[in-house]
Amino acid sequence: MDVCEIYQVPHSQFLSWDPDDRDKAVMHQVRKQERCPSCGTHPDDWDPEVGGSVDAYTAKRVHCRGCQETEKANEALEKARQAKENRPRRGTSIRLERNPEA
Repeated sequence: MDVCEIYQVPHSQFLSWDPDDRDKAVMHQVRKQERCPSCGTHPDDWDPEVGGSVDAYTAKRVHCRGCQETEKANEALEKARQAKENRPRRGTSIRLERNPEA
């Protein structure tokens, strides 16, 4: 059903797909789910026994302006939580929204 949700098709339509296409769609989803949620790499990337390499990636420092803005907003939110007045409600979080004027 995850595959149907991703491709936005009813299950009955998915079942009408060519079997090879169905298998590829399912395996693609399985492979995506096996990726590390933090760094996005797949275990096979690092495993020489399946064609990967222990040196598959190198870590590099990168800067993201969106992450910078989110971090700033989270710091302000934490400060507001510690204030005695006008505390944000529980469940308040930060998300980036596109600025229509930019």
